[in-house]
Amino acid sequence: MTRREGAGRAWSDDVARRPGGYAVTWTQTVEGPDAQKLFDTRVSELTPSMNVLDLGCGDGAFTLSVAKHARHVTGVDFSEGMLANARRAAEAQGMENVTFVHAHAREDAGLTRGAFNVAYTRRGPNITVVVPALVRAGGVLLGLHPLERDAGGLRDSGLSVVRYERLDDLLRFPTVTDLARYLQRTPGMPDVRQPEHADLLRALAREHAHPEGGYAKPVRWLLWEARVPG
Repeated sequence: MTRREGAGRAWSDDVARRPGGYAVTWTQTVEGPDAQKLFDTRVSELTPSMNVLDLGCGDGAFTLSVAKHARHVTGVDFSEGMLANARRAAEAQGMENVTFVHAHAREDAGLTRGAFNVAYTRRGPNITVVVPALVRAGGVLLGLHPLERDAGGLRDSGLSVVRYERLDDLLRFPTVTDLARYLQRTPGMPDVRQPEHADLLRALAREHAHPEGGYAKPVRWLLWEARVPG
């Protein structure tokens, strides 16, 4: 595990322990194509009655929404804290067609080669190295990343790329509380909702103040889709 991956795992474990964990919600509007909505819609189109692999599943909220119409979903994450929350949520909802695995997307997680119809990462890790072998011929891989975290290795993966699109969204937040709830889930960010980070939050509020009121943060996304040949 690299130093960056170790820091990411420590941050994820920390978020899992924060009040509300990763499930904290906020009010926002999206100006732009809404990359996350486009991605979520595409996943919902591809996964009914399928065996699905969710890489970087976090607390499992999206995993469980996919499981409502998939045959089975396997969620993989490198944070035990996140997976503990995911397992509790699955049990509370009575979801029996979900399995959670503690591993990294670039590691051998002991999963069966060719076992999945669809694999995706939603703001998670690069899945172009180990994961393609887990998807059967003709199956689909999808990714949504902030643009600074690209789909490294995609062109050398042997996959047939059918979509590779850069999308610009502007996230608008009506209150500083909404901004803080959003920002505390930014990788590496401390919990700016807490009093000890009040100075940092004030600085971030000034940085993201919108001239029309409220706060805004531009996000550039990479949305991609590829198929396994055969």
